[in-house]
Amino acid sequence: MTQQIFYDPVVVLDTETTGRSNSAEVIEIGAVCLDEFGKMRSKFSSLIKPTIINSQAREALKINKISEDDLNQAPAAKVVKEMFWSWYNDIPAQNDRPLCLAFNVSFDKRMMDNFGIKLPWGRCLSNITHIITKDAGAVFLNRNHVPKVPNLEEACSFFELEYPKNAHRALADAEVTAQIAILIAQKAPQYLTKYE
Repeated sequence: MTQQIFYDPVVVLDTETTGRSNSAEVIEIGAVCLDEFGKMRSKFSSLIKPTIINSQAREALKINKISEDDLNQAPAAKVVKEMFWSWYNDIPAQNDRPLCLAFNVSFDKRMMDNFGIKLPWGRCLSNITHIITKDAGAVFLNRNHVPKVPNLEEACSFFELEYPKNAHRALADAEVTAQIAILIAQKAPQYLTKYE
């Protein structure tokens, strides 16, 4: 018999943006819905046409491997919001709304709030990974050799997951983050509480 690992279906979400500041725009949303047993239920993915593409945005596009042409042909923010809500609201949950998880909750929550989509969030998976890796004696260092919270690639290495070839694209990052969420839910469910 398959073991239930989540109380309700959960959404694991990632955004790609034109930068990290508050003025940055969301240019891609990727999300997966996992059922109570950790099985993939459905996916959402869309590029979003930004209002402006400046030099900061072009730097972000290089990292994300998203072309300006692709963005120019993408649906407008209003359309993507409607598409996302339609997908999200179709998820059956006993609670009012499914909990959302992200590797970097503080960033993705801020960007989704700025985009006009306010969701109920769970705790940050990168912070939970940091606790688990520290308990296992694994240390990740920044450029100055100071211990830090692991990034997604380092988390994949620790959990022995394949880091996506198309990393820095929202759906690819959401899918591998979902695998991390499943492992955390199976091994350390006490950490998967609501974001504070």
